[in-house]
Amino acid sequence: TVIIHARDIWGSVSFPRQTHVTQAGQHKRAIVFAAGSATDPDWASVRILADLARHACSLRRIGPADIRYLSDDPTAIGVDAPATSGDLQQALLEWSRDAGALSSLTVYLVGTGTPSGLVCGNGDIVSPGDLKGWLDTLQEDTGCELYIVAESDYAGTFLSGCADPSFTRIITTSTSADQTTVFGRNGWTAFGRWFWSAVARGDSIRSAFHVACLSARVMRTATSYLLDDNG
Repeated sequence: TVIIHARDIWGSVSFPRQTHVTQAGQHKRAIVFAAGSATDPDWASVRILADLARHACSLRRIGPADIRYLSDDPTAIGVDAPATSGDLQQALLEWSRDAGALSSLTVYLVGTGTPSGLVCGNGDIVSPGDLKGWLDTLQEDTGCELYIVAESDYAGTFLSGCADPSFTRIITTSTSADQTTVFGRNGWTAFGRWFWSAVARGDSIRSAFHVACLSARVMRTATSYLLDDNG
């Protein structure tokens, strides 16, 4: 939305006129991948954080049709597909670009993690190696910017395993490669709560990351949040 005023040579100003400007060629999408099942002990937190991420993306002008939500929770609202390895691959390589030129894609991975990767409800493992292969293919084909946020135990494996200086790929994780994450009750002390709340307010990825770090320091959360923006 743009407000336009006209001023003449004598300094008189017209009444304001409101108009709308659409930036051509900017198509942003997001994927929220909630790994695990409703029986997992931290599932309440995973679901709340997934909803918070979707809400933050919508406030950043990514419409409902441009947010793909993958989850195995039968009671969750707005789920587009199960959270399996195959469905994540399809979302990255097919869905992300089925509506035309893709300028940027945000991917939030949250749920049950192991040193090998994210554990899906059906037993699939989304490994850093698998994910990197899909991300490389997507960026080679589209040239889009990628923003990856991983929140799980051992999430740092996705930073070391997926970083690549050949692409514009910013990766943020809630732990180092050898740490477990802290969700807290209903995600109250989770990295994602602070991070996505800052994104929803309009902060950049880097600024939201610093907000999360400061909040963790105040709450004395003993995990190492990581960010890589150049491979």
